[in-house]
Amino acid sequence: MRTVIEVSEEDLALEIRSRLEEEGGFEVVATLESSPGGGDSLAVLSPDVVFLGVDGPTEGLERISPLRAANPHLLIVACAKHLAGAEVVELLRAGATDCYHPGICGEDFLDLASRLRQRVRGGQKLPPAEPRGRTVGFLSLKPGAGATTLASQTAHALRRQSGKRVLLVDLNLYSGTLGMGSEQPDGALDVVSALEQLPRLQSGGGWAHRTILQHGLRILPAPSLPYPDDPALLVESLLSLIALARKEFDWVIVDLPQAAAAGTLKLALALDQVIAVTTPELPCLHLARRRLEEFFRFGLTEPQLRVAANRTGRRDLVSKEGLVSVLGRKVRWNIPNDYMALHAAGERGLSGESALAGAIRKIALSLDSTERPQPNPPDTRNTLLSAPVRAMVAHAN
Repeated sequence: MRTVIEVSEEDLALEIRSRLEEEGGFEVVATLESSPGGGDSLAVLSPDVVFLGVDGPTEGLERISPLRAANPHLLIVACAKHLAGAEVVELLRAGATDCYHPGICGEDFLDLASRLRQRVRGGQKLPPAEPRGRTVGFLSLKPGAGATTLASQTAHALRRQSGKRVLLVDLNLYSGTLGMGSEQPDGALDVVSALEQLPRLQSGGGWAHRTILQHGLRILPAPSLPYPDDPALLVESLLSLIALARKEFDWVIVDLPQAAAAGTLKLALALDQVIAVTTPELPCLHLARRRLEEFFRFGLTEPQLRVAANRTGRRDLVSKEGLVSVLGRKVRWNIPNDYMALHAAGERGLSGESALAGAIRKIALSLDSTERPQPNPPDTRNTLLSAPVRAMVAHAN
């Protein structure tokens, strides 16, 4: 859900953003310090939900009423550091969909987030999770093509837009970088140690205690030291690990070893889909063509294996049409080069309206093709309010 946070108090805004992104299903497209300005600014951002800071019902009436009049389908969550039951009632009368304050506990916040997602999807309950998660591999057709970055960013995008459980697995056992810099909980595993503890991972909650949590995304990293033996010897065990992970997660995103590495072809064949990544330099494209021909010759099909051209720009010597001609295959995605956007995003993953963020969202949307119905007009009946707000309203009455 596209979400705007318009809260002047920085600590409250940061708290809301962190909780939304870790809950999943919320893509925070802007954090504003001043009023969005009614219909004009919001027409550009096109949010589904606005978390709007208010200082009591008087200010709430002044800010919520015109916002509601200009955007009748918008979900507005009134936010304040302190809210009493009578104030909540006034805010709801002014047009707020729900209310938020820092005292909301974890379970009540999950209730609030779930109800917002249901409202955006037309008030319908979310469909049940598939019995088996889907597996997607990102494959560098030449070293340094950027498959790791695309795997990580796509995993974050899938988590945010779907709210589903996503696991990111780093199979670059010599030089994996996913999860570096993140705080690792006691008992956290890497890929190699996870192979030694497959029975424990099968127990309830095993993954949650043995993976890194990064803004709602679960990561199973590569070993901190290069794996000393031939990784090809681990292929069968790695396939068992992925098969186990897809029983626990809705999406398993795999950062595969580079295309030329031993065992990569067998790993790729076992996945639901593989995104092969190249860059637009002519020597790299010729090498990529050879690798693609090899993968297709050994059993991968066109729907299963798709090509992404990474770090593209206007000054590329090879045009988009030329990419297809050199590779001999259709290029499904052209990903623009934007190191600054990646640096600014940090561990949270890309968001906002940059061309790179938009390209990543397109990849995620094509993978998660679930159609979402248009939102219905807000209904402020108490039965549709989150549990803490219902309790406050009942107490005020």
